Amino acid sequence: MTYITDIKQAQTVLNENDVHLITFDHNIRYDSDLASMYFDEFVSNASGCNEVQLFDNYVVIYGYGVKTTDKHFKKSQLAKMKKADLIELCYEYQFNVSDDDTKADLIHELLSIDHEDYYKRHYANLCYNDLDYDFSFTGYSQGHYYKVKTVGKVEEWLNSDYLTNIFYDAPIAGTIEIMVNGETIEELYLDEFIENEYAYWDKKDFIASLANYVKDKDYKDLLIEYCENNLRNYLEY
Repeated sequence: MTYITDIKQAQTVLNENDVHLITFDHNIRYDSDLASMYFDEFVSNASGCNEVQLFDNYVVIYGYGVKTTDKHFKKSQLAKMKKADLIELCYEYQFNVSDDDTKADLIHELLSIDHEDYYKRHYANLCYNDLDYDFSFTGYSQGHYYKVKTVGKVEEWLNSDYLTNIFYDAPIAGTIEIMVNGETIEELYLDEFIENEYAYWDKKDFIASLANYVKDKDYKDLLIEYCENNLRNYLEY
């Protein structure tokens, strides 16, 4: 009887005898690092599509093609307003104006406000209940509550469910490694076959999705057996 202690020796023996030993390994978890990266990308507009202003419990999301540096008011909109209303609006946003100012002066002041400045003043000067918003989302404990204002047309997927995931959840991530005679022949990345990386972990549903993804692979049955025996019912972070 011959004993070996080095996997490379085993590889040689297996290959010389045309034997294929298939083994599996996995690394599946709730990924806090990936969650932080997604959040940072969202608030920094890493995609280049939607600029975001983030306050303590208020979010302003800009639609495609709308910039924080765009003027907030339109001249035609202001021109239709009464002078008294313009003065009140100037006071609301802390412009130093008086009844002696002309309507043109008031409009000039208000046209100096871009979107970013407007919402900074809006958040600073109004009580939270009076903030302008389109929808809200919540976390999982008291005090986890955000109001969201959209400026321009934003994508439908930028909704309360998506923002709850970005602000409060961690995605499921990881890989499954397939090895033959100790050498990796394939790596399966979870985001390639799970429908929602933020979905609640369900081992049975996950294995069903995996089985469909590898249905044409000759190692399918062995992989499914491995997952049934080795995957946890509850994931760790």
